[in-house]
Amino acid sequence: MSENKNYKPIACATYDQYEIWAMHGTLLHFQLKNREIEAKIKTLIVEEKVEYAVLDNTEKVRLDEIVEVKEVKI
Repeated sequence: MSENKNYKPIACATYDQYEIWAMHGTLLHFQLKNREIEAKIKTLIVEEKVEYAVLDNTEKVRLDEIVEVKEVKI
């Protein structure tokens, strides 16, 4: 994981949308800086001043590493 000194906080509105998706259990397609993931957000956490999304596949993703998120239509 990257050091927290390089962390760039995300917009509050974006964080709020992640919380809504977590509450609704929405399946999401994440485009990260270096890969793609399909998963649901279980919860959002802060560790050492860095915000993360904990996903239902047990991965933890830094919020500033997310380039784009789209809902997966089932």
